Amino acid sequence: MSVGLLLKFNPGIPIVLALVIGIALGAVLGAVNGTLVTRFKVPPLIATLGTLSIYRGLTFLLSGGRQVDPNDIPPPLIAMAQTSPIRIPWLVIIALLVAVAAALFLRYTRLGRDIYAVGSNPVAARLRVSTPTVWSSWSFVITGALAGLAGVLYASRYGTVNPADAGVGFELTVIAATVIGGTNILGGSGNILGTVLGCLLLGVLSNALAVTNVSGFYQRFAQGVVILLAVIVDAIIHNQLTSRR
Repeated sequence: MSVGLLLKFNPGIPIVLALVIGIALGAVLGAVNGTLVTRFKVPPLIATLGTLSIYRGLTFLLSGGRQVDPNDIPPPLIAMAQTSPIRIPWLVIIALLVAVAAALFLRYTRLGRDIYAVGSNPVAARLRVSTPTVWSSWSFVITGALAGLAGVLYASRYGTVNPADAGVGFELTVIAATVIGGTNILGGSGNILGTVLGCLLLGVLSNALAVTNVSGFYQRFAQGVVILLAVIVDAIIHNQLTSRR
C-alpha cells in the first residue's frame, strides 16, 4: 500500500526503486517484530499476530480506506506479471531467484546455519552461536524484507491494492505451504525446495477447487485439513526418530 500510494502520487519513480523501497520498509517492520521477540521476550506467534493487526490498521490510516486503482499502477509494474524476454513472467523469475538465493544462504553461510541451530535447540545454540538473539533478529528482518518485496509484486499481479482485502488470509497459506513442505512448525528443520513444492501443491489445490466451482469457504476448510494432516504426519515421524535414538 505504501509503495502503491508512492507510485500513485509520483508516477515517474523507477520500478526498481519502488521494489527497493518496499523491501526496505518490510525489513524495518520485520526488525520491529524481531525486537519484540528477542529483546522483550514476546512469543513469536503473539508478536507477529499483534503487529499484523497494527500494520493493517496503519495501512487503513495511510490510505484513508481507499484503494490504489489500476490506472494508478504504472504499466511497467503490471507488465512484470505478464511477460519477460524469455516469455516467463518476471514474478515467476523473481520467485525462483529468491528461492535459490534462500537455499544457498541457509546451506552455505554461517548466518544460515546459525539460524537453523537457534531454531533447533536454543539452549545448545548459546554454546555454539556467539549471539543467538542477533541471528534470531536477522531472521525476522530477512522475512520482513521478502514480505515487502511480495507486497510490491502483489500490486503487479493484481493491478490494484485494496486495504480491506490485500493479503488477507495469506498467513494461513504461508503456514500451510511451509508445513506441507516439511518445515517443523517449532523450528530447526526444513528446506526451501520443500516449501516451493508446498506452494505448488496449494496452488494446484486452490485452482482445482476454483475450476470445479467449490466455494471459497470450502477452500479454506481444505487448507486447514491439509495443515493438520501435515503437522500430524510430521509429529509421528519426529516421535519415531526420537524413539530410535
